[in-house]
Amino acid sequence: LDRIKRTAERLDIPLDPARLPSAQQVKEYVRSLTRTDVLVRLNVSAGATGVPGRVWMTAWVPQATPAELRLKTVRGKVLPDQPYFVWKTFQYAGRLRVGREAWAAGFDSALVI
Repeated sequence: LDRIKRTAERLDIPLDPARLPSAQQVKEYVRSLTRTDVLVRLNVSAGATGVPGRVWMTAWVPQATPAELRLKTVRGKVLPDQPYFVWKTFQYAGRLRVGREAWAAGFDSALVI
């Protein structure tokens, strides 16, 4: 929630905190789906003039970690003209580039932090 609020502020997206779900609402939503642990994703859209943006939540069961999982850290720089790369946004071009580099190196995925 803090990350969404910070990103909305940086992108000048008006966001009424009352529209964000509470921890209890998230718990109720998840438990209405399943009793197992899930990953939850919250999204916010900017909306349009006179139309408020939307806030929505999705949840899915994480896959089991395969025994052969390999991790490797690789340092990369965020370019000055790409600050959105570290914000919570739907801009995935940079992340896809990193993912392609990871696949080319023999990895299944990349975690950008």
